[in-house]
Amino acid sequence: MEHHESERTRHRERAPGVPDDVSRRRSLKGIGGAVAAGVGLPALAGCLGGAFGGSETITVDYHPYYSEAFSALVIRHGELWREHLPDGYEVDWHAVLQGAPTVNRLISEQTDLGYMGDNPAIIAAANDDTPIRVVGLSGYSLGQQGNLCVVRNGVDIDGVDDLDGREVNVTQGTLSHRFLLTVLAAEDIDVTIRDQDINSVVTNLREGAIDVAFGWEPSMARVVRQADAARYLFTGAKYDEPDLGALVMPDSLIEENREVARGWLKAELEAKHLLATDPERALDLGLEEAELSRDLDRDTVRSTLYENLEVNPDIERQLFYTDFSSVDPARELLTETGPEFLREESGVIDSVPDADRYDTDLLAEAIDELDGEVDWDPHRAGERP
Repeated sequence: MEHHESERTRHRERAPGVPDDVSRRRSLKGIGGAVAAGVGLPALAGCLGGAFGGSETITVDYHPYYSEAFSALVIRHGELWREHLPDGYEVDWHAVLQGAPTVNRLISEQTDLGYMGDNPAIIAAANDDTPIRVVGLSGYSLGQQGNLCVVRNGVDIDGVDDLDGREVNVTQGTLSHRFLLTVLAAEDIDVTIRDQDINSVVTNLREGAIDVAFGWEPSMARVVRQADAARYLFTGAKYDEPDLGALVMPDSLIEENREVARGWLKAELEAKHLLATDPERALDLGLEEAELSRDLDRDTVRSTLYENLEVNPDIERQLFYTDFSSVDPARELLTETGPEFLREESGVIDSVPDADRYDTDLLAEAIDELDGEVDWDPHRAGERP
């Protein structure tokens, strides 16, 4: 993809310590640096005894407001992990609202595994401090989950060209931010990028305080479907830009506690089976998450998982894949196009992650082991259901 740098400076609203005129390349790089250095992120208690010694608790960072990580909610509230982790293990669930804090916690060895979008997963795999691997997908779509542009109802915006000169709101460092930068590069348009957390984006869209936002599900559906305050303008499908949820683990867990790591992927496969074959049961479990059910109704959550969008009705809303190596667009996003964009266009990472940072061997072991334990085909949950 050719990058066009406009004569006008693309910038974001100033944050503390950030100059007024910050290019979109610099602003995203700043977020990547904050992740790596742990800027603004509190120190937290260690996990698995800090070094997998003595404790039988695994710490899991999960995202209660991310439809491509809904499988984590199914695992949590269905207690699927109890069937697959070694006897005596418990899970300490740590909720996050975006991937950057989890990347920091993984690097500082404060959590054992994490669910996150494609952008932070690539950053995690590229870090030089703590070896981390992407071991599976928690969800996948052709730009229907995290690559979403939403505009407030009543605003005179009919297409991407109408964004030129506008203020666009996004949570920096997320997969939605990377998609916004991809659109700017492809269309050669200028916008003012305003960094807002996802809850502020939702509130401000709903109250009419902002006109345009890039974001992810189910937060965007909360504004569009539940509040009827906005509409989808376009998605990643327009640019052949997929999005995904990723499951990442540090090498230390995989190598020193492989039975636990493999067991978690077995639970992930079972959650995928439920999502693909028993949607109502999966919704029942996911909506036991108090924060999610407090803010979103069942119909809205269902729509983000199973109902195609009117702007591209022929594109599946979400595909419950786990093996990224068997889904070419997902593999290319994680290992090729995503890292290259973050390195060349945005300067977030210094180098593309090595091939061994993307590990499907553990998932293959989980599939083979699960194959003899269940009456459904784990290969379908692992690859292409």
